[in-house]
Amino acid sequence: MRAFATAHRWRWSGILAAAAAIAVVACQDSSKSPTGERELSRGRLASRGVRTQSAPVVVEVFAPDEGDPAGVDGIGWFIDLAVEFPNGIEATGFTGNQLTGPGVHENAAPFPGTFTPGKDEKFQGLIVLLSTNTLGAGSCQNLSNLFNLTGPTYVEEDETEIWDTWIITTADFGHDTPSTLWVAEARDLDGDGVYNDAPNVVPDANGDGKCNEADLKAVGLASAVAEKHFFIN
Repeated sequence: MRAFATAHRWRWSGILAAAAAIAVVACQDSSKSPTGERELSRGRLASRGVRTQSAPVVVEVFAPDEGDPAGVDGIGWFIDLAVEFPNGIEATGFTGNQLTGPGVHENAAPFPGTFTPGKDEKFQGLIVLLSTNTLGAGSCQNLSNLFNLTGPTYVEEDETEIWDTWIITTADFGHDTPSTLWVAEARDLDGDGVYNDAPNVVPDANGDGKCNEADLKAVGLASAVAEKHFFIN
């Protein structure tokens, strides 16, 4: 049942958005977040997340879900996510569609993209960390440039949604082990009006040799941190 729901989640987006709109109208007097910031009610993903003035970008992770046992022998599992921005596509850090992967799939037509750990040249503000990653800087390594499929699914002048998907093809990210995924969007750190400032490697802010939500927040974020605890088979 869960797999069916995930495969057909887009069919529910309009229903969820409509329900959220009704809830917003009914609860306008209590539209403040626990921190006291007024939540911005617009947005399809915002109906399932919290959008505030200080965190205007909404990140949703579809897979893995919390507690999922994913993959077989460390491979074949997915990270599937969407990021919603309260602005036009020019400010999102998205530079073009991407369909890429290892070997002959890298930089191949029709939507070429590089395939190495680090900041994604096609989606330049996204930060993706895995606690069990063994490549590069380990848990501090931004893995967003390993995503295979990137594209805009909803584009208006004041709202853009980018979807991003990665199928894991090696066991470099763990096998028979619990893991934690963290996803967030970097703030416009250089003030150029574009969300394109993700680091290749997240600095280890407290010097404990590993990165987590606290280190991500120290970078400076435009979104809340989406966190999933799951198991890699």
